[in-house]
Amino acid sequence: MSSDRDPLSDLGIGRVAAHLALDEEARDDEEAENDEEAEGLRFATATAGRGVVGLIRAPLVDRRDADVVARFVAECGLEGEAIVYVELDDSHGCPSSRRRKWVATVDASAATTATKCRGRSGSGGFFPAPAAPTDMHDDQREFLSDLLATASPSGFETPAQRVWVEYVERFADDVRTDDYGNAIAVYDGGDGPEIAVGGHADEIGFVVSAINSDGYLHLAPVGGSDKSVSKARQVHVHTADGPVNGVIGQAAIHVRDRDDTEYDDIEEMTVDVGAADEAAARDLVDVGDPVTIAQSPSPLRGSLLTARGLDNRAGIWVAAETLRRAAERGAESTVYAVSTVQEEVGLSGAKMVGYDLDPDAAVAVDVTHASDHPEFPGDKHNEIALGDGPVVARGSTNHTAVVDAVRDTAADEGIDVQLQATGIRTGTDADAFYTARGGVPSLNLGLPNRYMHTPAEVVDTDDLDAAADLLASFAANAAGRESFAVEF
Repeated sequence: MSSDRDPLSDLGIGRVAAHLALDEEARDDEEAENDEEAEGLRFATATAGRGVVGLIRAPLVDRRDADVVARFVAECGLEGEAIVYVELDDSHGCPSSRRRKWVATVDASAATTATKCRGRSGSGGFFPAPAAPTDMHDDQREFLSDLLATASPSGFETPAQRVWVEYVERFADDVRTDDYGNAIAVYDGGDGPEIAVGGHADEIGFVVSAINSDGYLHLAPVGGSDKSVSKARQVHVHTADGPVNGVIGQAAIHVRDRDDTEYDDIEEMTVDVGAADEAAARDLVDVGDPVTIAQSPSPLRGSLLTARGLDNRAGIWVAAETLRRAAERGAESTVYAVSTVQEEVGLSGAKMVGYDLDPDAAVAVDVTHASDHPEFPGDKHNEIALGDGPVVARGSTNHTAVVDAVRDTAADEGIDVQLQATGIRTGTDADAFYTARGGVPSLNLGLPNRYMHTPAEVVDTDDLDAAADLLASFAANAAGRESFAVEF
């Protein structure tokens, strides 16, 4: 990149009054870079005074994004000067760990957005900031939609993990994966305690167990798949050559025994992919290929959302957003956002990650049963409802010091939370985190969910937003704390 060229100017963002000043790392390589790197601009953050007031994470790749920044500054209601923090990803859409940063001063009161650029040395994250309004904006909603649109049955989570990694690489100080595909993003907050916030990327589903002579596929369950909602479903068989459409067969009501109210076991079900015979089916599908129900996310009224696999794409969304919001706040605790694999088949990924990280505290974010609907059994008692906030679990796995710290943070921040009793175990990654190494103080934070382990789970996205705000504030408030150990 030549020293007299300014990528903000290339994007058409107003009048540039001063030259571009790169950070120290970028300055070393400045002469070796070419003009095309301007296309790597990924996102901008507008700030006022000392703190971040909002974030643009839409890719900034061409001149049309000038009015994105201008509109964003106007929507923030800033007066006088605002700061736009712009990050250059020099891999053109494939985020790398080496980033370059600019600070541009924008006159938000002007009819047009005028900019001048100031360098910011070092590679630290965002400016310190108080909590900002963080309701689910378009980019955050798109991230959740992308997660939900990407199949990730246990053992085959890599496509969804790619989506998650691509998102967190925009603002993490480091991102790494292990041999099984667990993904960890790091915000380095300095000398404060290390807090892990995780969810699991895998979902329930099926796997092809055999192909019969007529070309139909036999199934086995992956995780806790529900046989009562599995028949007469369109499915995708995920093959090495891409998804193959199919249908789990169901006899028409006209011809089956109406007195038979028993559900077939999943092992008794077959998938029709339209193959004429066994050879044709084997040309399409291999034994061991995973299968998921073909169900797209759909918004309901208000902030409710229905989808397959909200268990637990909702949790890894919260983990990623916790990291981003902790970075915005300039938290002085180190935050690990974690997306684990194979929770549905035995908490396997969390066992690997818990040993590897050994944090001071861990929070496993996962869906939990909401009882605010007529299908919930009357003899299963809880007080959990959609829209009433994230759920703090108490008992067994859940460390009292972490529980108290999260509840205190909720009270301080005015965030509503609900309580849930877990007398034996949580059934989440928290059960693996808390026994890692010599024991990690852990908590299960629940996200209310109706109709769990069906293709039509329902959550309130306001609960997801509140959970991310709560955990980011918890991480920020933990700065200066030496330990979460119980006191005697």
